[in-house]
Amino acid sequence: MKTNRNINKSAILIFFLSLFVSIQKVNAQTPTLPYVFENVSEYADNEIYIGLVGQYPNMGGVWMDMTTSQLQVMEYANNTIPGSTWANTPDGKNKYAAMFYKLSDIPNKTINIPHGLFGCRIFLSFKSPMYIYFHATGGYAGANLQNSSDPNDGIRWELVELTWGDAGLWTNTSRVDAYQYPMALEVTGYSGGMTGTYAQSYTAKINSGTATDIFKKIGELLPHQTIIDLWNTKVDQPFYGCKVVKTHSMDGKPIIEQPSKIPDFKDGAVYGNYFESYINDIWDTYRTQDLYLNIGDRGTWRGRITGDRFDFYDPADNSQATIYSKPTTTNAIEGSGSLATTPEPGGSTKYQEDLMIQAQVCAAINRHAIHTNTANGVVQYNHDASRFFTIAPYNQYVKFFHDEQISYQSQTYAFAYDDVGDHSSTIQCTFPTKVEVIIGGYGTDTNPVIQEPYTTNLIPSTIEAENYDKGGQGIAYSDASPSNEGSKYRTDAVDIEDCSEGGYNISHTADNEWLEYTVDVAQTGLYDFIFRTASLSASGKLRIEVDETVQSGSISLPITNDWQIWQSTTVQNVSLNKGNHIIRIYIEQGGFNFNSVSVSPSTNTGFLHADGKAIKNAAGANFLIKGIGTGNWMIQEGYMMQSTPIAPTQHQFRNKLIETIGKTKTNEFYELWLKNHFRKIDVDSMAAWGFNTVRVALHYIWFTPPIEDEPVPGQITWNNKGFEMIDNLLSLCSSNNMYLILDMHGAPGGQGKNADISDYNETKPSLWESELNKEKLVALWSKLAQRYKDEPWIGGYDLLNETNWDFENSGNQNGCACNSNTPLIEMHKRMIDAIRAVDKNHLVFVSGNCWGNNYRGMNNLFNYDTNMSITFHKYWNYNDAGSINDLLTLRETAKQTFVDE
Repeated sequence: MKTNRNINKSAILIFFLSLFVSIQKVNAQTPTLPYVFENVSEYADNEIYIGLVGQYPNMGGVWMDMTTSQLQVMEYANNTIPGSTWANTPDGKNKYAAMFYKLSDIPNKTINIPHGLFGCRIFLSFKSPMYIYFHATGGYAGANLQNSSDPNDGIRWELVELTWGDAGLWTNTSRVDAYQYPMALEVTGYSGGMTGTYAQSYTAKINSGTATDIFKKIGELLPHQTIIDLWNTKVDQPFYGCKVVKTHSMDGKPIIEQPSKIPDFKDGAVYGNYFESYINDIWDTYRTQDLYLNIGDRGTWRGRITGDRFDFYDPADNSQATIYSKPTTTNAIEGSGSLATTPEPGGSTKYQEDLMIQAQVCAAINRHAIHTNTANGVVQYNHDASRFFTIAPYNQYVKFFHDEQISYQSQTYAFAYDDVGDHSSTIQCTFPTKVEVIIGGYGTDTNPVIQEPYTTNLIPSTIEAENYDKGGQGIAYSDASPSNEGSKYRTDAVDIEDCSEGGYNISHTADNEWLEYTVDVAQTGLYDFIFRTASLSASGKLRIEVDETVQSGSISLPITNDWQIWQSTTVQNVSLNKGNHIIRIYIEQGGFNFNSVSVSPSTNTGFLHADGKAIKNAAGANFLIKGIGTGNWMIQEGYMMQSTPIAPTQHQFRNKLIETIGKTKTNEFYELWLKNHFRKIDVDSMAAWGFNTVRVALHYIWFTPPIEDEPVPGQITWNNKGFEMIDNLLSLCSSNNMYLILDMHGAPGGQGKNADISDYNETKPSLWESELNKEKLVALWSKLAQRYKDEPWIGGYDLLNETNWDFENSGNQNGCACNSNTPLIEMHKRMIDAIRAVDKNHLVFVSGNCWGNNYRGMNNLFNYDTNMSITFHKYWNYNDAGSINDLLTLRETAKQTFVDE
């Protein structure tokens, strides 16, 4: 058959063009997220212009057609809109992208954001579109507040930033450049983990009916003019110039610019050295001592200055980070120069660590959060907002917008690194379902939706279920049905009916509903929650959350065989701190009525206990041990005392003291050492830093003498000194709601060839070489268990620290090559038997040979007791999976496992 080549070429061309176009568009299976614009401002919908730019996989730079929510590739040809008369573009045509739409022209005032969009900015301008220029080589030129010839000079505008990737949504408003008009964001959606691809997980979560739902919001709380008027009343003269009327202002009214944007704070200007004295103070102080910098999940880093170079390291894993030169005021305010610069190759670990630590120090300078007058060796910086802005100089622009009067929950994004410590206006939601952009914020809304108490709920007291907070759906409660099924007491959607016990009760509960109650807790402590519920035939379940943190396990409720026959369910030992909090009662499984919950100080505080591979508290919630030790208080280790060359062990250290100052003075020294080395201030500080557990390293010598010093050989005498020290420490821990773990660090005779750890004396029989030493250790644990068996703030008994002994002549004196570890297993069993004879309440912690790293042959020990946890120690590690494979296997095949040191 004859063919027409021209037609076929055209057909092929059309096919490939259509294929190309289809590739550019978002896949139809891609989840989309509605961004809904709510206008509560002084501007009409046809006076508000909205445009979007961002990045999208396989498309590069994009903008959005707001009438269809379709992404379009940025192209130079899009520049068709004439700009301001005083401005021009690089090509000399003074034309800009046709990418802005009036709010009145956007269907339902909603755009649909496709999953995968990143680096996105939604611009909102008033009375005029903005002028954004698309470069022929890619990318765009936005507004420049520092250039009066910029085409956007004088246009009032705001922006919303977002990225929606496989880690979920990250979105925020911004004050990094300026404040121009109040804004707010509200995000609803679900939390949870991934199963399969993000799209699969997203679909499963929003359709499951069991996912945990969330609602988060940020924004300004005051009307625009009030914020403008407050500026000069809350800042000092150096910052007056931040309030500025732009050269080409359309309305003749001011905006408030970040000080990094105004000439006064530039190098060489009148306030160009604003932070100089503080920066000099930091650099001078930490040339001669270490800066202790606590950065949350990354722990406490230490830094020291040499010349002007500030080097940091993480003692936990020896990670390194550097600030290569002393910053200027401009560097600090902008987050630029030495606070955003590294010579390391991009993507390397050192590159990332440099920028991370530079961000931390930049944030600290803006907030004046490094307190150089804090004692050496104590954390001088952390993310606690109560430390911020208390000492001048600090960035008053940042403080102003973090004022709780101005920004909801004090959260805003007022400088480049305001997200350090999670103080920014960024909202994260793994599976978002809706975002509302409130133009005008909360201050211009005639009916702002703010959560507040319905009635005063003091704790201890009884909270009536129907007195949940004001605020409405998604804020104060979540109710599955839109109407009040009981039609009583309140007009909200929450179902309320008359109660046979008087007053009212919540009825018609359904899965995943919740109620929130603002409470005022009189005193920090553990509390019992007593729920009054009724159910005809279904066993409901609920849980307790405090300030968005789960504080109980799943609580099963009884079937009472009638909707108005009530029974009590008690949940013990829920931890509450003094002050105002929000308690959420989350209904995991509905089908019951809820009358009230009484909250009172716990009468039985309960104990930590093992549950499978978890440690749980008495309320049934998982308990993550966040512990810190007592150092060399009760046992002096040469490598920590830095006395190894002359006295590596405690007995040698004591003998050297006796040689130097005599026995009487040595005894006086130890009395003062034990009295002052570890005190109330230490425990209070540990609690303030967020630790929940103290681990005290014990030396047997404070409880019972060495076997050779017993008055009657073979008998055991006791010394009250050690027990009294533990009594006092336990009191300090319990007053801070902290658990105390008793750790046998120095057993009779010593348990390891690494002598300084356990005070082993090679001239005398070790623990493993003397039955009398073994009997003394077993007796000591029995004595401790008898004394503390009813003490709930004892977190457990760590039976034998860091055994390192070659039981099998394996060639490694520290036991790292042993294959059976039989003596260690038998010793553990003897100690457990002695403890369980008097104390069945407390956890026991067992540890392997080779400093807690060799568990070969010990599997039969792990089932010897049902209330047991396994500990290991890690001071060294290669950066590969093989280094921890044994520990991962231990975790998966044995009991709960955690790193003890």
